Amino acid sequence: MLVVSRYNMDGSADTSFNGNGVLVTNIAGDMHGMAVQSDGKILLAASTTGATVVRVNTDGTLDTSFGSGGIATISPARRSAADGFAVTPQSDGKIVLAGDTGGTPTIWRFTTDGKLDTTFGSGGAATILNVNSPRALALQNMNGQQMIVVAGFTSTATKGKNIHDVFAVGRLTSSGQVDTTFGSGGSVLHDFAGHTSLIMGLAIDSTNRIVAAGYADLTGTTGGTHVAVARYNTDGSADSGFGTNGYSTFAMLPNSSYGWSVALQADGKIVVGGFSTPSSGPTQMVVARLITSGAPDGNFGTGGYAIVDFSPLGYTGGYGYAVLVQPDGKVVVAGTVTAGTGAGGVALARYWP
Repeated sequence: MLVVSRYNMDGSADTSFNGNGVLVTNIAGDMHGMAVQSDGKILLAASTTGATVVRVNTDGTLDTSFGSGGIATISPARRSAADGFAVTPQSDGKIVLAGDTGGTPTIWRFTTDGKLDTTFGSGGAATILNVNSPRALALQNMNGQQMIVVAGFTSTATKGKNIHDVFAVGRLTSSGQVDTTFGSGGSVLHDFAGHTSLIMGLAIDSTNRIVAAGYADLTGTTGGTHVAVARYNTDGSADSGFGTNGYSTFAMLPNSSYGWSVALQADGKIVVGGFSTPSSGPTQMVVARLITSGAPDGNFGTGGYAIVDFSPLGYTGGYGYAVLVQPDGKVVVAGTVTAGTGAGGVALARYWP
């Protein structure tokens, strides 16, 4: 079942939201993304019987003015599967959903009442090459229109290497056409050392550059899986002023570190939420910060990252899946906690800037 919860600023449950702070729907499936409209309504991206958008009112009830009972689903043809991974509202109220259909990367746009917007792409859907299973979505204002930026991975092979996944970013125009002025024919790919890499989060900075965060397997170079962050100029070229030729990688706990989401501070610093698996012991929720040059910020946590310790609450570890920066600059990371070998529950942590 899809579940949504809302909290007060002090971390307590907001009882004005569905009476107890939690909405438990009867919608079976997996929720992958969330966004909030300018009017406070909540959008969920999910995989149910198809790629799905759910809209929730500010009081914690399903918005029955949207789709069918608050749900808009793209049901695929027989034997195909459709998944919704990321959602965002446009400035005009239309809603963009990124996912895939039968393995084909697909972007859909809905009207404000939850119908497919037939002015977008072909009948409301558009495909974008080289971004398999787009996991992240952002809107970029370019020349008076909101361009749609999606990111994830694509599979490739290099000499002497098996097929593996690489960073992939693509851009569509506001009408759902591939933006051929972006990168090479509408997309940008980057291979980290010939091993698997994947983008999970996107943000647009104050100068309209694209910031992407995820992870890269650097086995054979610096070793293990590292958090990976990239910054691109508006034309899709890598920003040479960031990291090494536009890309920055770093480890947290020794073994494997994964970036899962990204947010930007007002000063341009980059906050990444994720998790890290140590050489021994449970996986830990982590939050990291980079300065604008792409280097870890030594003024944040220990060497640029902080482990979210839930042990005082009786939990042994956790996973970070989302991060945001509050208007006051405090950093919130959300995910799940684990208790021993069993599942725990939803978890939130907040840090001083």
